Amino acid sequence: MVRNDSPRDSQSLRVLVARAINVAMQHRRSFLASTALVALIGCGGGTSDTPDASRAPDAPLTTDAFGAPADAAVAPDAFMPPVYAGMVPNVASNWEYFGMPGLEGGRLSCVNNVLGSDHPCDYEEIVVAAARGELADIPMGTTAWLQRTTPVTVDGMELAPGQGGNCQDWLFIGNHLADGEYITFDATGVPTYHFDSDTFFDGIDTNHTVPGDLQCGGEMRAILCCNAAP
Repeated sequence: MVRNDSPRDSQSLRVLVARAINVAMQHRRSFLASTALVALIGCGGGTSDTPDASRAPDAPLTTDAFGAPADAAVAPDAFMPPVYAGMVPNVASNWEYFGMPGLEGGRLSCVNNVLGSDHPCDYEEIVVAAARGELADIPMGTTAWLQRTTPVTVDGMELAPGQGGNCQDWLFIGNHLADGEYITFDATGVPTYHFDSDTFFDGIDTNHTVPGDLQCGGEMRAILCCNAAP
């Protein structure tokens, strides 16, 4: 486990807030197209604080949100409504809602099961929500799938997003072709991110998965749902 123990300053948080708003706005812009598609279909593992050069290149990486003490959480911005809306528990890696698969199935699951939510949270939105204390009521022991569309840097290593790290855009239920990044709450309200260092996916090569961790098949985790951009 690789942990990031550098607390972010207020300027960095503002950047993340701006990115989170941009992610939510992208979801909003895609709403009409995805709604039309719905109509057509349905209508009806050790721990280390330093990089380990001997670690296999495709081993899982984890980091805590900010690594700052709990009492250092950033207060919610009075001019910004909550980012996090709630969760849909016990979802398999192939997100599906009444026949609609993948990312769109996840969106529909959030919209129809979590009051006011608009889409599955992206990683950057979760980071902002955690910093603002919005995840404080998520119980210890909860696990959730991690949807990530931007690179993240852990101990100097940039980890790209990709289908090999999100169960092929949440369509894959096996374990031999893709991994599934996820979040654990090892303490109440405190997320730990389990990243994939090798997110390559071509539907053929079986040499890019992490045996024993980051499984897609056989796992049931929550989908964290976020509100639309203000």
